Amino acid sequence: MTISADKPSELELNDSSAPDYGEILYSVLSTALDIVPLSEPEKSRELIRHGKLSFLFDGDGRFLAQN
Repeated sequence: MTISADKPSELELNDSSAPDYGEILYSVLSTALDIVPLSEPEKSRELIRHGKLSFLFDGDGRFLAQN
């Protein structure tokens, strides 16, 4: 899975919250979470939904780190 976007020359930022970010992240990653080595999968999914957990993947889509 690859996520890409076109970046405009100017960027306008809107206020957002961790749960807003978490819901977006979860909707994008929910089908890919089975390949992420999570020690507590259900708890981790809930933390993602609340914007309290994120991940880092390399250019080939391999899992690197959990934050």
